[in-house]
Amino acid sequence: MNDVVDQYLNDLQEVAPLLVFSAASTLMTAFQLYKKNFTKSARRCKDLPDREKAICMVDSKMRAKNMQLQMLKSNLSKCEKTKDPEKCKLKIASKMKRLANEIKFLSSRLAELRKQKY
Repeated sequence: MNDVVDQYLNDLQEVAPLLVFSAASTLMTAFQLYKKNFTKSARRCKDLPDREKAICMVDSKMRAKNMQLQMLKSNLSKCEKTKDPEKCKLKIASKMKRLANEIKFLSSRLAELRKQKY
């Protein structure tokens, strides 16, 4: 399973920085980044046994959401270049808050899965 995680981290480092100047395009780009990274790691998890597969999938989803959150944080400053910077910042901040809550939930779910014995 460590190979899967190591490969996923290598894939994340290959993602090039993106220039985005509106809240909608920033959110869309963040979602596409999440989808791409989660799909890659989900394929790597598919052949694992049940418990390990569940752990791998939740871990992959959490890492992809973290990448999405980091991308949004790094592009928040680009809202200054939009027509309505405050509206842009509010949209992105709202999405960041939701992502942080999802990451927190996934983290607790991952801890539960690791404690379970099969």
